[in-house]
This record gives sequence, structure tokens and C-alpha cells, in this order.
Amino acid sequence: MNKYSLREIAELVGIFSIVAGLILVAYEVRQNSQLMRAQIFNDRSSQGIEVFLAVAENRELSEIDAKLRKAGFPGDPTAYSELSDIQKRQHAWFLRAERFRLENILYQQVIGVMEYDDGHLGGAYNLLRVYEAIESDGAPFGGHSPTRRLKRLISEVEEMYGPSD
Repeated sequence: MNKYSLREIAELVGIFSIVAGLILVAYEVRQNSQLMRAQIFNDRSSQGIEVFLAVAENRELSEIDAKLRKAGFPGDPTAYSELSDIQKRQHAWFLRAERFRLENILYQQVIGVMEYDDGHLGGAYNLLRVYEAIESDGAPFGGHSPTRRLKRLISEVEEMYGPSD
């Protein structure tokens, strides 16, 4: 009959403890990953809600949106020229917020912390059409392209997941 020394038993207990600890750490990492994804989804939803409520609760932005939609914008870029200078500035700030929101979402898809959602890619394309219509109406953006990063992110998402339908 084989007798184990106290040292051998201690080594086995130590190895077992290490393996059990690693399993526990892996479980906790998995749980934290799920919590992180839930937080990202929550943040993304909150950002969307804030942008949409900004239009819904702000009479001026709602009027701008209604006026542009009624005139067929961005399909008819001349509708933008019918806005007052103040309305154009309000609309520009709204567009900037929406662009930052979409860039954030697309970037998170590119780095893999957020699952792919083709609705955001479609939203990004719609936003590009709005910017192109404004530029075609002669409204410059101070000599820079506000959509350069957005276009790059769209391209990266399409490379990873394919184009949006």
C-alpha cells in the first residue's frame, strides 16, 4: 500500500486550489463581460433616447425636422436653404450629436465590444446623405469634412460584417 507524504498531499491540495481558483476567475470574467455588454447596450439606448427626446421635446428642433421632411430633404437639398440661420445652427448641433452617437456605436462594433446591428449602419448612411445635401446646398463646414471619421467607421464595419441592406 502506497503511503503519501504530507508534502505530496499538500502539493495536490495546492494544485487543486489553483485549478479551482482559475475556474472561479474564468467564471467571474465571463460574468463581468456580460455585465459590460449590458452596460454598453444600456448606454447606447440612453444615448438614442436622449437624441430622440431632444427633437420631441424641443419645439424648434421639431419644427426644423418637420419642415425638412415635408420638403423632401435630404432628397431635395434646396429645402435646407429655407431654414433661418438660427435653425441651421440648431440643426448643425443636432447633427453633430447624432454623428458622435453613431460614430461611438460603429467604433464599438469595430472593436468587438458591441454586437453588429445593421440599423446603425443604415442610420450612418442616412446621416451621410443629410451632410451631403447640406454641402450641395452650399453650406460649408469650415473647410473640413465632418464625416471623414464616420465614413471610415462605416467602411470598417462593412469590411467586418458586410454592407447594410
